Amino acid sequence: MQKDSEKSKSVCPKSKYELTLCEFPIFLLSKNIPYGIKSIDYEDTIVDQNGKTIRREWKVFPDSEHGFGTSSTLLTFFDLMQIWAESNFNHQYIEFGSVYNLLKRRGNNFGKNHYAQIINDLYCLLGIKFTAKNAYWDNELKGYVDIILFRLFDHLDIKWNSQTLLNAIIKTKMFHSLPE
Repeated sequence: MQKDSEKSKSVCPKSKYELTLCEFPIFLLSKNIPYGIKSIDYEDTIVDQNGKTIRREWKVFPDSEHGFGTSSTLLTFFDLMQIWAESNFNHQYIEFGSVYNLLKRRGNNFGKNHYAQIINDLYCLLGIKFTAKNAYWDNELKGYVDIILFRLFDHLDIKWNSQTLLNAIIKTKMFHSLPE
């Protein structure tokens, strides 16, 4: 499968800060988020092995309470992926210990606002939803597959002692549900 000239379209106004981890934007990194955005939309075209042009479309929907991810959410997501990589992706759980451990990895300050931001990021990551048309090729089906609903993470366990977060584990099916 080779990419044709990539055409992207988004409901969001263009900003030099809208790049994220891959070609599909999943967070709003601008500080000036326009009011009323219901989804981040991305579409492009690819060319399949028969030379047919395939239009792909991805939509990202925000968490109903915590909204779209921000640059902080992107950083928290990156930290979680690094922790998962360090465990060789051995299981679906990413045990990151505590918010303090995430802040320590970054070398950040350790104020209440920083803790609150990471907790907000975790809830945001838990609530972000995706849909996609022609998301990936399934060799068994010999066709492209649509994703009706996909989440980055589907479970977050947080253990508290009074007001202190002791331990946290986030569970993903991110790569386990896609065919090889």
